[in-house]
Amino acid sequence: MFKKFLFLLVPFLLQAFCQSAFAQADDEHKPRNLRVLNHLTGWSLDSNGYHPAVYMLLENVSGRDLSGITIKMQGKFTDIHTMEPSTAKTEIRRALKPHQQFPIALLAPQGYELPRDPNFWPNMDCKVMIRVGSVSDEGTEYLLVTKIDSVTATQEDSFQKLNEVTSYDRSHHQPASSTHFPPPHRHPSAHVPRPGRPSSKQEAPVEPLVATAGKLGAPQPIPAGKTKFEVLTDKSMPGLGSDFYEFEKSFGMPAVTDAKKKDFTWARFRHQQSGTDIVIASKERTGKADLIAFLVPKTEATPDQKMVDRLKVFAGANKAAKLSALSKSVRYLPSGRLELATTSAPGLKIMCMSVPESADHAAGTLVMISRLQNDPDELLRSHASGNEVLKTLPLHESSN
Repeated sequence: MFKKFLFLLVPFLLQAFCQSAFAQADDEHKPRNLRVLNHLTGWSLDSNGYHPAVYMLLENVSGRDLSGITIKMQGKFTDIHTMEPSTAKTEIRRALKPHQQFPIALLAPQGYELPRDPNFWPNMDCKVMIRVGSVSDEGTEYLLVTKIDSVTATQEDSFQKLNEVTSYDRSHHQPASSTHFPPPHRHPSAHVPRPGRPSSKQEAPVEPLVATAGKLGAPQPIPAGKTKFEVLTDKSMPGLGSDFYEFEKSFGMPAVTDAKKKDFTWARFRHQQSGTDIVIASKERTGKADLIAFLVPKTEATPDQKMVDRLKVFAGANKAAKLSALSKSVRYLPSGRLELATTSAPGLKIMCMSVPESADHAAGTLVMISRLQNDPDELLRSHASGNEVLKTLPLHESSN
């Protein structure tokens, strides 16, 4: 019985194999509009988790001006163990002369919680395809099939790395080593439902790509009418009592940490959208934020009641606490005038300290939000020596 079934099945398998081979050969000889000069892959973090991402540098090799023509792009990500699919789509219309190059990024909409050991991260494949202009299924071009590397990186860092490793010699159609590509400031990415799945083999073209641009866990433009400080103090931000994991979900992996001493663990995160370095202190290695500190440029906010009211988003469980009247004082230091604004509630203290401009820091306000009994200013300065995490804070400006 099995032999009879196998005898009937073999012709169908041969037919499918031949069709796939002919389709691949046809695609290889099909005229191309875009070519991938170089690419990087990795995992990008946002509030929904870690997303597999692919970053590419593309060139118009069509021999014609594609300016203003809609280019529909799709990245199909698949967990090769579970076969769970996730599809990213985007549309671009831009100036695109012959041989003009541009960067692009695709981010899978599905987020993952990644364990500490990269060996246990999902094993992901990605297949990228495009359609240039109003074309049918036969007009689909396959740009790239690749695996997602087990590394985390922001969009900004990834494109900067592409700049460093990529250049192009048109005479050989291969990467060379002479041209530098300026880093992009904004790149479209995908945030859409998850139809279909990628494959390392040729498959039937997908449905027409219709998408909206979304964020990639990388720097996004400041919304019209808002300041960087207002973006930084968004209500969704983690605060006192939040685990380091919550800060990783919001800001990405810390730039530097310090756990040399048992009394405190220190970590410095980067809020990409506002460009702010945020220092977190956790007492006795609990992994919970007990002190939050960062520098706000003078042009963004000054020590006053309005500033303190916005800083309550970092107060954690004490957000609703009634704060004492704002206490203001001034000190005159060799480096200049220093203004203090302090308020507190049971289990919460907020201190805003103006700092003058120096060789290392612009004039601004050093913000400290703490649930510790220690004076936050004194605590930071007492741990500053040899602590790489605290180097971005102007603590020396407030020294007595």
